[in-house]
Amino acid sequence: MLRIPEDAAMFPMAAAERMTGLTRRKFRYSEKAGLLKPARPRGNRRLYSPADIELLLHIKRLLEAGLDLKGRRSLRTRGGRPEAWAV
Repeated sequence: MLRIPEDAAMFPMAAAERMTGLTRRKFRYSEKAGLLKPARPRGNRRLYSPADIELLLHIKRLLEAGLDLKGRRSLRTRGGRPEAWAV
């Protein structure tokens, strides 16, 4: 079976939107807030890795739990991985 590295940037924003159910606006908002940094290999297009998708799904769960941007930022300072962000 083919194993994809967690940091392999491969999903364009449209695919990542379908995979997470988040809007482009939420993607850009999370990026601007420093929660997410997608790869931009050519043409300045954002490409997301499986780890980015995992992070976006976690951000989505936090948003659904009612956590605002300030709360997400404070959780981010606790650790770089979503597992450290338990609410």
